[in-house]
Amino acid sequence: MLSLLYEVLERLPSKKIVIDDFSGPVLFIGDLHGDPTAVRIARSFLEKNNGKVVFLGDYADRGRYQRKTLTSLFRLFLDYPESVTLLRGNHEVGPRDHPLYVGPVFPYDISLYLSPEELELYEAIHVKLPVIYYNEVIGVVAVHGFLSRSILEKLPKVDLSPQDEFFILWSDTDPLSTEFRGVSVPDPWDWSAEKAEEVLEERDLFLLKGHSPHELKKHFRRVAVLFAHCKDTGGYYSEGVRYAIFDRGLRFFEEVPCGEHKKITASLRSYGMV
Repeated sequence: MLSLLYEVLERLPSKKIVIDDFSGPVLFIGDLHGDPTAVRIARSFLEKNNGKVVFLGDYADRGRYQRKTLTSLFRLFLDYPESVTLLRGNHEVGPRDHPLYVGPVFPYDISLYLSPEELELYEAIHVKLPVIYYNEVIGVVAVHGFLSRSILEKLPKVDLSPQDEFFILWSDTDPLSTEFRGVSVPDPWDWSAEKAEEVLEERDLFLLKGHSPHELKKHFRRVAVLFAHCKDTGGYYSEGVRYAIFDRGLRFFEEVPCGEHKKITASLRSYGMV
């Protein structure tokens, strides 16, 4: 594991925003939370398509297979460095840089699956990961949490501040309900979903989130495929549709309930995605 982590750290790009002009099929994968099945589907997708995969963060914390998930995820990244984008989530390591943090650091439960040296390397990787994926051709902006109107207006030429990065990772939609140890996180004045939607509509963009994919609805139709994690595979979401499948023409096809991996795979295969 140590050699794998070192290699990943060396290969990661040192940029916070990934700008892409790829027009082929893209597989977006929401919070893994220790689910290696999603990584296996991503590998199959890349083996059978001239496509790309974008992971939306939260690779560890919760789930019984966190070490296996990270190992398979990082090997996939090293095997397909030009085709795999790893975005940063907010559930990876201890919240040392959280602006509301007080008291001793306590890591998320990834510390149960990695040695102290491995955890230190993993934290270094996590901090280095980009926070925004912006595809100018298919009109998709992907993040872990949410984006403010001002950031959307300035894409792709935007200079992110540490506070910007924090809100991108931790925020949901308006009203901003994220809390940190019972303390509400301040809502920036331009962070409302309505104002962000205005910019998205003006620029013909679609904002894809990993932090709250349970809010996915059928009118979210501008991506090739979305695959997200749920309690049935070791995570913490227990209700609602967790998977939505779209075709290469960005038309909505179907929703698949939590945990039905065989049906997910069968559906993707029928659409020529895996």
